[in-house]
Amino acid sequence: MEATVERCAEIIDAGVPTQHVAINVAKVVALEDDPRLRDVVERSLRRRAWSDSATQATLARGLEGVARREETPYSVAQAIVTQLLGEGTGA
Repeated sequence: MEATVERCAEIIDAGVPTQHVAINVAKVVALEDDPRLRDVVERSLRRRAWSDSATQATLARGLEGVARREETPYSVAQAIVTQLLGEGTGA
């Protein structure tokens, strides 16, 4: 908890736009057994990802990199996921 409060203070002090994600563990566990809930969550995540201007910019850069053979679709996807979920997610 202390680390979370410290990180929040750092973000506030930085004064830059930041996004926050909160996960309800009970709902995540329920995803395993409830296909309807899984569909709703997946739709929500897709909508969130593709409406985000930073995601669109990362995608545009990534597509340019793929065209130049400097990136792969997988590396672009990883960059987008990492950006959305934050560094060090292991995603």
